[in-house]
Amino acid sequence: MKNKLPFTVPFSGMDAAMTFVNSFASAYMFLERKPQLACRTQSCDSCLKCFSEGQAFFLFDTMCGRSALRRRYDGQPTDMHNMINESTDFPDGGTENNIEFLFGFAGYDYRNVTENFLAEIAASIDASKPVLAKAKGKFRVIIGYDAKKLLEPNYKHAGDPPKKPLKLDEIDALYLFGEKIAPRYTVKDGLARIVQVMEYNAREKLWDGYIEKMGKHHEDALIDVSIDEKKTRMKSVEQGMWATFNSHNFTAGFNSPQCKHLAPCQQIGAIYDHTHDLCWALIGFEECAQWDGHAAYHFGTMVELVLQQIKRNDELVLAAVKQALGQHCA
Repeated sequence: MKNKLPFTVPFSGMDAAMTFVNSFASAYMFLERKPQLACRTQSCDSCLKCFSEGQAFFLFDTMCGRSALRRRYDGQPTDMHNMINESTDFPDGGTENNIEFLFGFAGYDYRNVTENFLAEIAASIDASKPVLAKAKGKFRVIIGYDAKKLLEPNYKHAGDPPKKPLKLDEIDALYLFGEKIAPRYTVKDGLARIVQVMEYNAREKLWDGYIEKMGKHHEDALIDVSIDEKKTRMKSVEQGMWATFNSHNFTAGFNSPQCKHLAPCQQIGAIYDHTHDLCWALIGFEECAQWDGHAAYHFGTMVELVLQQIKRNDELVLAAVKQALGQHCA
C-alpha cells in the first residue's frame, strides 16, 4: 500500500537544524492551507491560516520563548533551556513542555505515541495529516508511506537538512495531529512565557558571566591570563553571539499580525537590529584579533563595552514585552 500527501511547504532556513519548532510550523501550515478550511476569524490580519511559512515559524519560535533564550558563558544549559529544549547540543524545542504549548497555542489536539509506528503513520497520512517524528534527537516530517518505506518532504531550505531517509527503527516517538480545538494558549500566554525566560536570564546574570571574563577590572581579569586563555574566553563570547542570533526570530515574531498592533512591539526590531550588528562585530573580532600585540591589553575593555550594550538591549526588549503584555491584558 502507498499514500503520499501533496506537501510542498518549505522549512525555515533560519533554524540551525530540523527542530521541533521548524517541523511543527511547516506541518501546521500544510494543515491550515487545505482548501476545505475556512478562515477562523472575520479579519485575516490576525489569522494564522493567512501566514507565510516563515511567519508561522517566527511566531511559534517567539511565543514559546525559544527565541529569548541566552547561552551561559560556560555553555551549560540553563533552567529555561531545559524547559524548552530536550537536547543539550542545540535548541531543538523538543521538551514535552514546549510541544504541549505549541500544539495548544496553534489550536490542535495531539497524541504522543511510542509504539505501533507504521500503523499510526498510515492512519494519520490516510487522514491527510502529516506526522512529526523524533529520531536520534532530531525531528522529521513524514508525509507518506510506501509499504514500510517512509516518505518525507524536500528539506532543502532547512538548516542542516537530513542526509539520509528516515527508517522505522530509527524513530523514538511520533507526534500526531488530532482535531482542531479552541487554542489552549493565546498571545497573552506567549508574552508571559517570554517574560519568564527573559527575567530568568536577567536574574541569573547570564551576560555578566561573559562580562566578568572579558573585563579589565574584575577578579580573574582578562589581562592576567595567558594568551591561550584569552583566546578561549573570546571563543566562548563568539559562541554566545551565534546563540544570540535567535533575536532575529524574536524580531520577526513580534512583527506578526498577532503582535504588531501592540505599540511596544514596534520598538523591538530596531533594538535587536542593533544587537545583530554587535554580535557580528564580536564574531568578526574573534576571527582576526591578535592577542600577542601591545593593543591586546585593551581588547577586553572594548569587548566588555559591547557586551554591556547587548545586555542593555535585552533589558530594553524585556521592558517592551512587559508593556505589551500589560496592553494585551488591559
